[in-house]
Amino acid sequence: TARDHFEQAIHLAPDAPLGWLLLGTHDLRGGAYESAREALLQAQSLAPDNPAPCLAIAELKAQTGHYEEISTWTQATLERAPEDAEIWKAVARFYLARNLIQEDQPVQAAQGAVQLAPNDAEAHRLLGWAYMLNNDTARALSALDEALRLNPQLGEAHYLRGLALRITGENEAAQEAFVKATDLGYRP
Repeated sequence: TARDHFEQAIHLAPDAPLGWLLLGTHDLRGGAYESAREALLQAQSLAPDNPAPCLAIAELKAQTGHYEEISTWTQATLERAPEDAEIWKAVARFYLARNLIQEDQPVQAAQGAVQLAPNDAEAHRLLGWAYMLNNDTARALSALDEALRLNPQLGEAHYLRGLALRITGENEAAQEAFVKATDLGYRP
């Protein structure tokens, strides 16, 4: 099994953080939360500057219902990669995929991604989604319009824009956005 291979890798190189990280994420996906926690903490201690174990621990906290501990781990993730837009986007996605609004974390993470990568359409899409989650429709539309200016093929951005337009009462424009999202293959 995959777990057997990860355990063998750890046995052969116990000080290599990647083996521990892979074992931890494998156990996390399998619902073996205690062994996942142990492996992820070991990976984090062996590679204290790596953001990946921190984000995986945030995932563990979410899956086990320890929501009050999530922001500690997402902040640790961002502190380890302050100039990496992909990490900031990953943290934003983490919150948005769960509809979590904690201390404005989704907006802050998405704003950080946009600051680091102002021409990244996905970063703007995430910012629009975060504003939607915070019921800030005007800012959501602005961010989504920028995402679509940068990449008109982002089906999810069209869909989110449709939701925002529906909120503002622009039903015809909303329907057009939903159709465009569907035409691009996006299915919510």
